[in-house]
Amino acid sequence: MQKKGKKRGFVNSVLSKIKKRGLSTIVVTLIIILISLVAVGIIWVVVRNVIQTGTEQVALGQFTLDAKIKDVGTDNSSNNVTLTVRRNAGAGEFSKINFVFSDGKDSEVITEAVSLNQLEERRFILHLIKLNVSKLISISIVPILNQNGKDIIGNVLDKYTIGSGQSSIIIPTGCTPSLSCAALNYECGLNWANGSCGTSFNCEPPNCTSRYGAGYSCNSSGRCVFGTCAPLISNYCSTQGYVCGYWGNNTCSGNLSCGSCTNGNCNTSGRCACNSGWGNCNNDNTCECNLSISYCGGGSCVLNPTGNTIYALSCSYADVSSAIGNATNGDTVRVPAGSCTWSSTLTITKGITLRGSGVDKTNITGTGTTDIFNVDLSSNLFFRLVNFSLIYTTNNLGGSAIYINGRGNSWATIVRIDHNKFVKGTRPVYASGWVEGVVDHNTFINNNIAFHMTGDNDDAWSRPIEAGTEHALFAENNLFIIDNNADREPNHLIYHQEGGRTVVRYNIFNGSAYTNGNSIFHDSHGNQNYYQGTSGDFRGQPIIEIYNNVFQGHHSYGFGSFRGGSVLYYNNVLTTDSGSAPYLSLTEEEDWQTAFFSPLKTVWNAEDQVMNSFFWNNTANGVGITSIWLSHGNSDCTGSSSPYACCTGSGTGTCDDVFIQKDRDYFMHAPNATGGRTYYTGRPGGAEAWVSGANAYYPYTPYTYPHPLTLI
Repeated sequence: MQKKGKKRGFVNSVLSKIKKRGLSTIVVTLIIILISLVAVGIIWVVVRNVIQTGTEQVALGQFTLDAKIKDVGTDNSSNNVTLTVRRNAGAGEFSKINFVFSDGKDSEVITEAVSLNQLEERRFILHLIKLNVSKLISISIVPILNQNGKDIIGNVLDKYTIGSGQSSIIIPTGCTPSLSCAALNYECGLNWANGSCGTSFNCEPPNCTSRYGAGYSCNSSGRCVFGTCAPLISNYCSTQGYVCGYWGNNTCSGNLSCGSCTNGNCNTSGRCACNSGWGNCNNDNTCECNLSISYCGGGSCVLNPTGNTIYALSCSYADVSSAIGNATNGDTVRVPAGSCTWSSTLTITKGITLRGSGVDKTNITGTGTTDIFNVDLSSNLFFRLVNFSLIYTTNNLGGSAIYINGRGNSWATIVRIDHNKFVKGTRPVYASGWVEGVVDHNTFINNNIAFHMTGDNDDAWSRPIEAGTEHALFAENNLFIIDNNADREPNHLIYHQEGGRTVVRYNIFNGSAYTNGNSIFHDSHGNQNYYQGTSGDFRGQPIIEIYNNVFQGHHSYGFGSFRGGSVLYYNNVLTTDSGSAPYLSLTEEEDWQTAFFSPLKTVWNAEDQVMNSFFWNNTANGVGITSIWLSHGNSDCTGSSSPYACCTGSGTGTCDDVFIQKDRDYFMHAPNATGGRTYYTGRPGGAEAWVSGANAYYPYTPYTYPHPLTLI
């Protein structure tokens, strides 16, 4: 009869048998270590497969993705976790996020199909199956990128430790959601049904104001809207490519009216189709029926270049110059890959497309203060520069990568500069005179002034002063970067003077990595002499538009400075990582700038001064901007002529307060049907008067997006 005893584990059983065979203690120890390593390996394979099922792991050094977890809450009764993910500035795009939950022993991964724009926040409610939320120790987020049809796992962007003291929002009890708010297109409000929760699903406390700024509230569709029913930035008709008809916008109950056609008929894509042929320019400034053969310029349709292609032998100055010499209007000159240094400026007088082989492939380095390209067209022709890296070794000095002359032989109103990289230099893109077109999808790195627009002074003011038209040089969908590789503190990256007309929209300005100095982004000069009516006049800007941009800096003394003319500034996100919140400033130099004006002006109004300007739906560090700072105000005065010549005593003077007043010269809302405006009683920009009635530029509609020239 066998004697009963305690059951032995696998390891003990093996050891017993080993001892019976008389093996040494050293051999026994080695076998134990081997068994342990095999067990660890098995566990790691299981954990790795949980995270990496259906994905591939790659090094992502070329991306600078950054995101943070905040506002974490848990609900023990439903085993749900609610949290917010904020994406910070950084290159790279992802299509999914892995949420990795850990209780210190086991882990659970939940994958959400979602993409986040830079500086966007998204709230998630996640139901755990394997782990108990009451025992959670940490939550990590890992981006998943899709490349060539394959999911690729990135590195951990953030790890949140439970109980770290961050604020939390607890989700409703007894509610197990089958979908997230984002998947249902809800972003606010209570009691949204999602298939599992009936009417008890809480997407987020209705706090739209803190997310988007003053004037936003949660509507009946669970979306944050401005006013009664207005689409978010990403859903305006223009951003969807609609110019007519009624289109759903996922924001308001019902549909959004996008307008009607003045030429042609509204088609099923929400565009105005041409009546016949290619010769009719639509109200959205495109020739849609035959975009493959035509584009709009100067108010009429123009055939696309259909000429020959000339190939330069190399990227050297001599070979590129020779190829352009052999080209005629409408031709394309292709420049091969290579790295070349030029010591002379190449002047281009022909309407051509100059195409490199790609960014970081065709690299041309300028020397000293010499410009690389000087575009001086013999007549108003289409010109395009694309697929180059144009480089200077410093931003202390250096010329312009491309200088566009709209003052010389002809104006230049059909220009496109796109998909290039501009490194350092003084003014990589410098337009002078009557220049219109678009600068798009470029990367600007550590330039002194990245985009400089000098207008044609009195002529710029003599043309109609209208908003929402094609009559400007557009900067859209560009990336502007400043970091500590800059040789000096850059000037304003966007710079205007002498009647420059621009529209700056849908760009990202990122100075977060520049800790050595201030990030300053936008400047618009005023006039620098009393009007003489001569070629020597130095005028301010008639009108500029700045909207739907992201401005982020490490620290700054001011993101935008405006010294005259009309400014339409809206839907911009301003953020600083350190120091005070970013701000915008206005000033009138005729009241204090003795270098240009004598005697100084002491009563309203001044020439070319800030007028008919509108600021709305902008945020600074997440808070709505409700006021604009006067940079030379009476409150700064400490005594007579101190610190400004306009000061008459402590807190008194004839400074900016006299010339720039809210609800007369500028408004903190979009152009309205009431509220009054300034108008010109004499020459444009001269003596003004204020009248009641509608604001200037009402009703305002931004110019079609994307710019029609980008469709070529």
